[in-house]
Amino acid sequence: MTMYFNARRLFAFLSVGLLIFMNWCCYVTNPNHAVFFSAVITCCLFSYRVTDAALHRLHERTRLWAITLMLALVCYSIPYMYSIFLVLYTLSVASVFYPSERVLRIRNEANSICNPPGLLQRIIRNYY
Repeated sequence: MTMYFNARRLFAFLSVGLLIFMNWCCYVTNPNHAVFFSAVITCCLFSYRVTDAALHRLHERTRLWAITLMLALVCYSIPYMYSIFLVLYTLSVASVFYPSERVLRIRNEANSICNPPGLLQRIIRNYY
């Protein structure tokens, strides 16, 4: 996913597709205000630029990632807030596997094209 833009785009598309499916399931089983709020969050993620920025921020800033997971757990413990938990938890888990800006900069360096195995080792070492 680090090497190909289309792979990152597909990952973001599948994450948003999963969120749409989960919001639909929550709406069908128990429509409430939390489902509407999570649907609004999901609609904001339709744009690839917004999804990419959100996943990058959550991957690079561990404090924001931890706060998002804590908020997800709080939403999980409150009845009728399960749909918001699903959105926050899915974004947090998806951001773990998304490449950071630092890894993408390493990939774009001009001298790393000559040594693909060395590039792969640097990417693996700097991924997290």
